[in-house]
Amino acid sequence: MEKIVSRAPAFRYVGPESLLTILWKLAEKSSMEITDDFLNSLAEGKRKDQALREAKLRDLAGASVRALTPDYWAGLVLIGDLEPIAGLHRSNRWQWWLAGIVALLLVALVLSRKKLRQQRG
Repeated sequence: MEKIVSRAPAFRYVGPESLLTILWKLAEKSSMEITDDFLNSLAEGKRKDQALREAKLRDLAGASVRALTPDYWAGLVLIGDLEPIAGLHRSNRWQWWLAGIVALLLVALVLSRKKLRQQRG
């Protein structure tokens, strides 16, 4: 009988604060949807455990009866620090800066065209 060996201890040895790992082979579609939701929740600044729990619940809400079994979702587990990831929180501040710069460029363009027209005529 083959022995199942987890790579999680090896990763912990090299230093990451936390890991999202799987305990067994999972359905690709289900695990992809859960991890996508998990990453989006992390980007919103949520704790890792809360983000994973909510991602699993969202997946279960839209799952078929067969996919409700723990085989499809329970194998994704967190190891390590569960606090939110500092600096990962998405901010749209850069979008406001970009919009402001574009607006200033448009105003400058309009004013320069008006000035050119006045000089010509």
